[in-house]
Amino acid sequence: TRFSQFFLEYRMFGYQMSQVNVWISGVRVPNVWQPNLVLGILADVINSFYLGHLFFFLPLRGPVVLAVGSGGRHKCWPREHWLALAGRLAQRGEAIEVVCGPAELAREDPRSWPWPAGEVGFVVEAEPVRLARRLESARVFVGNDSGTTHLAAMLGVPVVAVFVATDSSVWAPVGAHVHVVGGVGQLPGVDQVERLLGEALAWRG
Repeated sequence: TRFSQFFLEYRMFGYQMSQVNVWISGVRVPNVWQPNLVLGILADVINSFYLGHLFFFLPLRGPVVLAVGSGGRHKCWPREHWLALAGRLAQRGEAIEVVCGPAELAREDPRSWPWPAGEVGFVVEAEPVRLARRLESARVFVGNDSGTTHLAAMLGVPVVAVFVATDSSVWAPVGAHVHVVGGVGQLPGVDQVERLLGEALAWRG
């Protein structure tokens, strides 16, 4: 509907502005309060809190969405880990959708990976509002340190954010229902991610 499109565009604009504030405040001066950064993060937390609590009273049996790529290859959880996680989800009867962004399609198209047969759908959306519409129906989202993961968190979707090369204390997505695993020089195992995913699924119902 026009209202839902307006709402998504409004939310995305607010999120983009918060990211601009973070970029503007990128040169950090010790012991100096940075109002642009603080206000941007505060607005993001408030938006995510309200969205997460307004819609989470409604039952939802959407797919588990896996975003296997990122703008930087070094930030990506290994392919074999994603496939192992998908296999476990398929055994539990979960519907799975895999996000294929421009970076992934240019490097190694995830649609060619040996996913569980007949259990995986694919989301190929370059336009942010259309991608947001697909993400908001997710039961749970699992992704690397990427813009798509931040977008899912901003939409209020339960998120498991997997970090392998960047500082999660700085770059973790902000949202009402975000689980973070890993960090600089850490490689989370499939069991770790599956445990957090299970907690998110149990809470989601």
